[in-house]
Amino acid sequence: MTIDQPSVRAATVAAEDTSGAPFAVTGVVIPVIISDEEAASLLAAYDSDNAYSPDAATSRSIARAVLDALKAHSG
Repeated sequence: MTIDQPSVRAATVAAEDTSGAPFAVTGVVIPVIISDEEAASLLAAYDSDNAYSPDAATSRSIARAVLDALKAHSG
């Protein structure tokens, strides 16, 4: 998983969430690039019916990537 840091930017976005509900928000867009292999691995280990999925190490890795990008953007 890699963040495209030069593409991190402030923006106003109107889109749909994963449930198809429309939303509009002003915030920071953080492009996350996930290889096909990593996406397959993440999805194989993920159980949306389990409140403890993904495991703590995977969750922390994803959170740190996003937070590091946000911190770098915020300066």
